[in-house]
Amino acid sequence: QEVNVMSITYPGTKPGSTESPDMNGGPRRAGERPLDLSMGTTAVLTEVAERLPTEAAAYEFLEELRWQGTPVCPHCGSEGNHVFLRPANGLSRTTNRGKQSERRVWKCRACKRQFSVITGTVMHGTHVPIRTWVLVTFEIAQNGSGPGERDVQRRYGLSSKSAHFLLQRIRDDLRRPPDDSLFVAIAGRSPQPAAA
Repeated sequence: QEVNVMSITYPGTKPGSTESPDMNGGPRRAGERPLDLSMGTTAVLTEVAERLPTEAAAYEFLEELRWQGTPVCPHCGSEGNHVFLRPANGLSRTTNRGKQSERRVWKCRACKRQFSVITGTVMHGTHVPIRTWVLVTFEIAQNGSGPGERDVQRRYGLSSKSAHFLLQRIRDDLRRPPDDSLFVAIAGRSPQPAAA
């Protein structure tokens, strides 16, 4: 029997490394294993949720998937030594709407514009937590059709419109070529063929 196993590479570790942070940022606990997608959906989601306990952890996870440790400015294409804009309180920053956000923001040394890992992606400008995007993507990877709108709405506390938007954007992105899709990397599988 073949088992579908997905490894999550954590920021600051090398792909294939057996180290990963625990909830407190320490190394992987002894005996912690790669994510086994053959487990039930609930077990996979519980494990992913434990490995990505905060919004900042979800951003770091996406940064590693998209940039492999070297940030790339989506505005000018410059790679490398960009400036990470650390929040004043060290944890979160205040958004234009007055809410606290753990979004990780960078400033390009070449064009001087700010960006994050979601700039230029289907998640750009979203008000839905990035952690929710990642968890729903894992649900879709676990079950080909994925959860229904009502399930996402109820499970993640979203409005009907937000749940519909979220699922549609993820499914559309999974149909794109793997090099253009961030969600293919999250789901760890090939994209679905485009619907006729």
